[in-house]
Amino acid sequence: MRVSHVAVAGLAATFLASCGGGSSNGGGGGNNLPVLTVTLSEAEQTVTVPDGGSTTFGFGASYTGTSSEPIIADVVINAERYRLVGTPTGSGTSFTVNLETIPFSPGGLTTSSIFFRLCADEDCERIYPGSSAAYTLNLDIQVADWETAQRLADHRGYVNVNYKREDIVRRWQYTAADGSSFGAAAAGRGRTFLTELAADGKYYAVSLNTSSGTRNWRIDMGTDVLSDPAYRDGKVYYTSTAASGTKTPMVVDAVDGTATTLPAYNAPAGEMNQPVPYMDALFLIAGANGMVAHAYDLVNGTLAWQRDFGGAIMQSAAVAVDSSSVYAFAGPTIEILSRTTGNPTGSLANPEFAGGAQYAAAPVLGPDSRLFAFALSKSYTDASPISAWSLTSGNKLWTSAASYSAYPVYGQTLLFAINPAERRVDALQPDTGAVAYSIAIPGTGALTGSVVSTRSHLFVSTASDSYAFDLNSATRAQDWTAAVGGRLAITPDNQLIISSGTRVTSYRLW
Repeated sequence: MRVSHVAVAGLAATFLASCGGGSSNGGGGGNNLPVLTVTLSEAEQTVTVPDGGSTTFGFGASYTGTSSEPIIADVVINAERYRLVGTPTGSGTSFTVNLETIPFSPGGLTTSSIFFRLCADEDCERIYPGSSAAYTLNLDIQVADWETAQRLADHRGYVNVNYKREDIVRRWQYTAADGSSFGAAAAGRGRTFLTELAADGKYYAVSLNTSSGTRNWRIDMGTDVLSDPAYRDGKVYYTSTAASGTKTPMVVDAVDGTATTLPAYNAPAGEMNQPVPYMDALFLIAGANGMVAHAYDLVNGTLAWQRDFGGAIMQSAAVAVDSSSVYAFAGPTIEILSRTTGNPTGSLANPEFAGGAQYAAAPVLGPDSRLFAFALSKSYTDASPISAWSLTSGNKLWTSAASYSAYPVYGQTLLFAINPAERRVDALQPDTGAVAYSIAIPGTGALTGSVVSTRSHLFVSTASDSYAFDLNSATRAQDWTAAVGGRLAITPDNQLIISSGTRVTSYRLW
């Protein structure tokens, strides 16, 4: 893109903006132009952007010297995640270059150069000697880590980033010994964490290098059933079960794999879901009969509180957490506890509950103070209606007509869930539960995978295959597929992790 304004030679500067291409070299040998020496206000800048945010930034440039010919400011950008804002503004022999990050860009830290130069013509074929200068930008877009079940403590499974089909490329595949299997992943920058169940019945905590797929460490965690991991601020968290007695949450250093413990809990006999980090605390459900919420202070390594909230669910459940509350599915109710004290603060009635002790799921916290949850006891692959409640009034808003499996996902504006009876993903209106549209799931693979939403795509997996559907297409067209199935996660450095059976596979999204 080039925008220019021609000025009277030597009396005023004009501006030319260029995205990509061009040369950063001063020179133009034999052009008989005088030397114009450019000085930038700064040579380098670091810009940090929070998850889902955007920002503006820029730099100044000034020159010394004169010319009887036009002086045209030219800016060359070779990057995807930021852009010029208008044309450079100038006053006398000084210019201001304004830039902005492109909203919803992929995450990560990159370094790129922005080239500024002065030209005597709009095509910049005649460059003033001494006028070329490079400005270094360190751009860090801090997309959140994949911390727990369906990404964060709200369990939305939503990554607020736009991706492009042409950028999706297989990166690596890690294969364990025969007979081993992997569950759901957690991930921080550069590292992916998993639980491996080996053929000898032992459980291992595993860390993989997200860039290469090589193993960082593998820790023997014994034969008691180990949860899938959670991750936050350089630490990986695991819980385990036992037929009786107590167990301790394991805290593993993400870098070197050294392990410590938190205070013990009474261990449930059945499976435990991924623990849930939020701010400086870790939340989980344990207890000999389940139904006991625990909060651990991660700063001091202590048990902050525990609360027996009652109900019927004895295994597999995870809590949801926000700034004020912890939400625990109890079966006939969803109990609301103070995040800081554990004291009961409310209860949501769930009249659809029909008994059962397992709940391999968690409440989902959506915008507008709504909570969504499966209404029935279920394993991960069992189907259940979904209900919605208002956290403002405490009233139930709706219960879906169909039943859904895996985890629901709250995307940009809609709730997505796998409808196994119809082999499709339904997009539900969050205020009514009505189906806005449906996306057929291709193939015949068992519906044991998961759903993850980004701003641009809906990723869906089965036991054997994974798919991406273009949410910006009127028909939500299938945009990508791979013959690899399993549980999905998206790392903060733009890797789609697919974990299932004896292998973990990574696809680069950007």
